[in-house]
Amino acid sequence: ELLQKAKDIIKPRGTIVYSTCSLEPEENDGVVKEFLAANGDWTLDAERILLPFKDNVDGAYAARLQRK
Repeated sequence: ELLQKAKDIIKPRGTIVYSTCSLEPEENDGVVKEFLAANGDWTLDAERILLPFKDNVDGAYAARLQRK
């Protein structure tokens, strides 16, 4: 819902960074995939998953979405 509201105020070639402090797919890449499927004027520019045992954090996800 947050992405859907944010997309309406972003200019062409604008960027949204979607980030959570979760490792659950349904809160992370699942949300991004659903958003991209419903909004053809957006692309996934980059994404990153931070893992506790690798990155010394509790766990997080971030995606940079670009409007065409």
